Amino acid sequence: GECERPIPVTQKEMPLYFGGAVPALPRIKLNCTGDVTLSLGGKTLRILNTAGQYTVDCEKRVTTGPDGEEAETAGDYPCPAPGGHIPQLEGNITGDSILRGERFL
Repeated sequence: GECERPIPVTQKEMPLYFGGAVPALPRIKLNCTGDVTLSLGGKTLRILNTAGQYTVDCEKRVTTGPDGEEAETAGDYPCPAPGGHIPQLEGNITGDSILRGERFL
């Protein structure tokens, strides 16, 4: 919902619980440089040539960079099923947070 607070992902393998009735469409913010990989809920997305803060919007299936421009990506946008998941991040990532994007019918 609109009042949801971002969850800082402070550990490399911090489990996240997704509620809801159908797969979530999270929005993830990453501070990163170079090529980075985000894996969540069985889907893997690579963001290429990063430098700064990026927003991964799994509902709109778009990743935007610090200039608001669409970033170059490869792979699939995560849509984790309800339950517990551990996001896996690879690359030079200095900080990140996630809005779970839970959906209820």
